[in-house]
Parts: sequence; C-alpha cells; structure tokens
Amino acid sequence: MKVYAKQPVMRLTIIGSGTAVIRKERRAPAFLVETGRQKLLFDCGWGAGEGLLQVGFDIQKLDHIFITHPHADHIGHLPSLLQSLYVSGLYYPKTKRTKPLYIHAYKGFKDHYRKLKEIMFPEANSVRLGFKIRVFEYGNTHRTVEGLKVLSALVPHVPGYFHSVAYRVETAGRVFFYSGDSGFSRKLIRLARFADLALCEMSVSRKMLKLQGPRPNHLSAFECGLVAARAGVKKLVLAHLYDNDKPKVIKQDVKKIFNGQLVISKDSQVVKF
Repeated sequence: MKVYAKQPVMRLTIIGSGTAVIRKERRAPAFLVETGRQKLLFDCGWGAGEGLLQVGFDIQKLDHIFITHPHADHIGHLPSLLQSLYVSGLYYPKTKRTKPLYIHAYKGFKDHYRKLKEIMFPEANSVRLGFKIRVFEYGNTHRTVEGLKVLSALVPHVPGYFHSVAYRVETAGRVFFYSGDSGFSRKLIRLARFADLALCEMSVSRKMLKLQGPRPNHLSAFECGLVAARAGVKKLVLAHLYDNDKPKVIKQDVKKIFNGQLVISKDSQVVKF
C-alpha cells in the first residue's frame, strides 16, 4: 500500500478586508499567506504595516509581495513598508535584513516603483540596502520563483486606464488563488481551477447588481460564487467589502451556485487551507 506524505497546512491571514474607503472596521486590501517555508503578502493598502504587527507578524520575514494594480488602496503602504525594512536594520542591527525580497506586480510597475522611491525614499538610490529587491512584472504570465509556481492573468478593472492582475500560486501541494479587483471574466475561472482556497473581491451589492447589472470592474457575491463553482475550488473567501449587504444576503447569493466552504472575511482573521 502506497503511503502519501501529508501536505502541510497553509495559513491565510486577512490583514485588510476593506476598500479605498477609510473605515475603522476594515483596513485596505492586504493578505498574508504563510506556506510554512515562505511568507507572501498580497497587496499592500493603507494599514497593512500596522495590521501585520497586530497579528504578531515580523515584516522582516516577508519573502514575496504581490501587487495587483496601482490603486492606492492596493499599493499605498508599499513605500513605507520597504523603507521600514531598510531603516529598521540601521537602528536595530539585530533585525537587519539580508535575504532577498521578491516583488511581483503588474506591467509598468518597475517605472512606478522607481517614481515612488524618488518621491518617498530618494536616498534609497544612493545607499546599500544590504539585501536585494527583485521585481517581476506580470500580464498573462507563467513563472517559477524560489519554488513558487506563479501564474497570472490580466483581468478587467478600470476600462480605458488599466487592467488588474489575478494570481495563482502553487507550492507544497497547495493552490492559492487571488482575484485582485476584477469584473467577471472567464480568466478568473481558468486561473482558480481546483484551488484549495480562492480569495475573491466582492464589492458589488445585491441592490447595485439589480439596478445596474454586472459591473465591469468589480464582482458581486453571486459572481464570486459562480467563479468558485465553475472552477471547482474547495474554499471561497470574500474580501474588499463595503458592507452594503448583510452576511446573510451575501451567503444566500453565493450559495445559489456554490456549495463549498464560504468565509466572509474580517480583519485579523486566520483561514487555514
């Protein structure tokens, strides 16, 4: 009888489950995935640094940061987080970082990253950080970095301005999918196929969906359920919440089509998969 090694349990910690609207109930989008060996942060909106500290996570342990698109609620805290990684090593030598940091982001991010440094941390261009930052840009991309198999797809978000990037990460026998901000797209279904955990944004209320129909830049609860059902995911986690619908309404709309596990996220919540 063949014995298969048990796959390690991974952890998703919801650092920020909210939106661009600054509210005490929810920080902006930021999600920590711990694979056991590597620590991944998906998006880095306002409040991300404080949220990581609140759950007891040392930001120096981050290995990868994934950015979906350039809206401030998804990238706004990135400059201060990177500055902290460097400055903390100067003032607290025991925390000095030496391992590389990998940043995965949308097409055009390298130029945005350069501009952000020039505005908010200009001396970074003339000093030695003590660790390497490697930047990768993604469209419809397939790449392996430090044992992580990363697949991505351009998905609709702001027509006429830019797309967002959805990510699928495979490692240690587990699959994590993150929609980023997106209108409904079959690309989401393909990328989420058989994911152990699918993290989807859910910004469109039942009332908005009824009055305006499917939105080109965000998902409703029903559409999140549709993606999860057609992709065959095991667990669906909803975030990017405006709280215009009560949890009961959200569950009803998702369960019209998806029968798997459903989590309506809140800040500092831990979900294992």
